[in-house]
Amino acid sequence: MSSFKHIIIPVFLNNSGCPSGGRCVFCNQAASGGEPCRADSLETYLKKYISDIDKLNINNIEYTFEIAFYGGTFTALDFERQSEYFDAARAAVSETENAGHKKFTGFRAATRPDYIDSDILSFLKANEVKTIEIGVESFDGAVLDAAGRGYGSKTAFDAAVLIKSYGFKLSLHLMCGLIGQSRDIFKKDAETLVAIGPDYARIHPLCVIEGSKLGDMYKEKKFTPRPDTELIEETAYAMALFELNGIKVIRAGILENDNFRKEVLAGPAYANLREIAESYIHGAVYDYIREKFERGRKILISAGLEKTLNYLIGYKKINIKKNNDLFLEFKNKMLYNNERIYYILISAENNEPTYALTRPDVLKQYIIKF
Repeated sequence: MSSFKHIIIPVFLNNSGCPSGGRCVFCNQAASGGEPCRADSLETYLKKYISDIDKLNINNIEYTFEIAFYGGTFTALDFERQSEYFDAARAAVSETENAGHKKFTGFRAATRPDYIDSDILSFLKANEVKTIEIGVESFDGAVLDAAGRGYGSKTAFDAAVLIKSYGFKLSLHLMCGLIGQSRDIFKKDAETLVAIGPDYARIHPLCVIEGSKLGDMYKEKKFTPRPDTELIEETAYAMALFELNGIKVIRAGILENDNFRKEVLAGPAYANLREIAESYIHGAVYDYIREKFERGRKILISAGLEKTLNYLIGYKKINIKKNNDLFLEFKNKMLYNNERIYYILISAENNEPTYALTRPDVLKQYIIKF
């Protein structure tokens, strides 16, 4: 039951408050969001959700939870409508607070940069919102225009800075693969995000979805998406860069539901996208091996964790296939002096020097290679 630590309970608004009027070319919220929830049904939804968690918590482990408003532009709703959601959620929390082993820690709200100002932030602060998630998508003006976002790069940057100044935790969302968004532009977007210094980030490689404007353009051959491999490489780059700078990546890829996969026309809509990106990151270890060891030697690669070994081998053995000229042997769960487990240890069978790599070493190696 170790999973019962901190739980985010999602409340999907699905375009509620969205001011774009369908402008965003990549969006079809009905496909990519969850089941929508109105304010008048929220209390019932939350009481059942919390009750179901408690039923599964058979060991009575203490846990905390927050309630998150996703899928729309929450702060574009007027304060009265926002209050309806807050009040319904508080009523559900109040009725369940004496049951189970849990503690409510506050709200999380998702919105856009152009619906952030001092009055909005003061209202959110007064209503126990602790974290604000902003769908920035890019900091490049031309890319934002082509995506139909309706705001410029300065608006995106200033909103993020203002949120931090009010003491909220901040999560920023970036996309890669948008119209006009080259690799260099995405790298600059990622570097700008790092300069802002949010607590969290989400990375969404573009998926072309049925029912979106981009989907229509794709079917009419007016838009050609970049190859999945390029978008996964860029996702991996952002994951590495953000982790090295202390920014927690809370998701790579679009949140899936039962409708999502069948609506995707093109793009890396993989359920295990994050693990695939980790395979790309760990592929850089083989460049390191080539630098340190002569060809023809058996190279011993040990990993302290099973998942690290899987990343090194790669999704569908992609790293083994790309480096089939190397003579490799893998081991896992190595223990030295009964206390220390290295992330990765590389050696050769003829007693050449042994090299220990930390996870930051691997992330830096990929960034250099990118």
